[in-house]
Formats: sequence, structure tokens, C-alpha cells
Amino acid sequence: MPSATYQLIEQSMRSERRVLCTYHGYVRVLCPVVLGHTDGREKALTFQVAGGSKSGLPPEGQWRCMFLDEVQGARLQDGAWRVGDEHSRPQGCVEDVDLDINPMSPYNPKRRLQDTRVEIELNGPGKFAVDVVGVSQYQRVIEAAGEKGDVVMAMLVLEDSNPYDDQAVAVHLGGQRAGYLSRANARAYRADLAAAGEPAATVRCKAKIVGGFETRDGARAHFGLKLDLPKIGA
Repeated sequence: MPSATYQLIEQSMRSERRVLCTYHGYVRVLCPVVLGHTDGREKALTFQVAGGSKSGLPPEGQWRCMFLDEVQGARLQDGAWRVGDEHSRPQGCVEDVDLDINPMSPYNPKRRLQDTRVEIELNGPGKFAVDVVGVSQYQRVIEAAGEKGDVVMAMLVLEDSNPYDDQAVAVHLGGQRAGYLSRANARAYRADLAAAGEPAATVRCKAKIVGGFETRDGARAHFGLKLDLPKIGA
């Protein structure tokens, strides 16, 4: 059975969320690229984007090869997903490749991400009636996606490994978290996915940016998001 670290690395690759961990005494922030085994040990090729290392970390980041049984305290982290400019070069880190984020992988991975991640696009009635909560923490992500009134594409990502709620459903814009479905909506939404026979699907839908207006005292209200989805729990 895969270790907890292996499963978290796979979750990172599926959702394009970075991994924060400690490896050989240094805190590191990683974007995993290839996952598998070497000499029977779980191993990953990653691109380190922040943190430290014995040799130092260049500003542009650096490739790292690591045995997962030597990784400590791994958890998912939000932030820009980067995998460097040379992923097309042959890698010698992982001998038996299980997963590779490159859809044209030359390593004959045993599984492909598109095989484990079903993606569905849903079209709602155009009412944008489903509120996204927690947006005050992700204002920069929303601002980068567009302006008030803009309709953008959002992705609903199941956060089974969320430490506070394993039923959480995150809303991503441009590959970064922008908020969540409410607790009640997340559970009803997951039930709808299960009823449709796709309990692990990642869904794309339209979202409208709202808010951002100037208040009476001259401050600016938070941006918000509303999703155009079929009625949840119907």
C-alpha cells in the first residue's frame, strides 16, 4: 500500500498544489513532476521553488530527486505551480514511473493523471446563484483572474486531505484556490457527484466576479465569486 507521503504527492500532482515538507534537515516547497519507485523505494522527481538546501536554491528554483521515506511533515500548500523550463530533458531519478505530469511522458507510466482524474464541464442556468465562501483570504487570486462583472472559468477541486474538513470542495481560478463551497453545499455537491457515478470528478464551470465596489467610507469591498451550476442537491 502506498505511504501517506506517496498519496499526498499524488494529490499534489492531480490538483497542482505545492508540497511543503522537510527533507534532509531543510524546509522545502516542491512541485512534484514524476512519481514512482527506485530499487523498491518510493521516489519522486520534484521542482523546488522555495525553502533551503545544502547547496542553496537559485532564485529560479531547482530540480530535486528525493526518496519519500526520508520526507518529513509533508502537507499541501497553495502558491504558484512551477516545474522549470527543462522537464523535456530525460530524467534518471525515478526508475519505475507510476505517474508523470507530462501528458506525453516518454517513461510509460503505469498510470496517467488523466486516467485518475475525470474532468467534467457543467453548464448552469446562467443565474450564478451559488456563492463561494472564504474569498476574503484569496483576493489577489480573484483580482488576477479578472474584474468586477467578468465571467471566468472555475474548477471545483475535492480536498479529501483537507485537515479541517475532509469533505471540503475548493474553487480554483487559474490553478490557484480562490475560496470554497459552503459546508452544506460541499456535502450536497459530493452527493450529486456520487449519484452521477463520478464521485472523484473535477468539475469546470463558469464563475462571475462580483463586489470590488467602493463603500461609503471610501474603502473597497471584497471581491466575491458566484458559480453558475445546476441546482446543488436537486
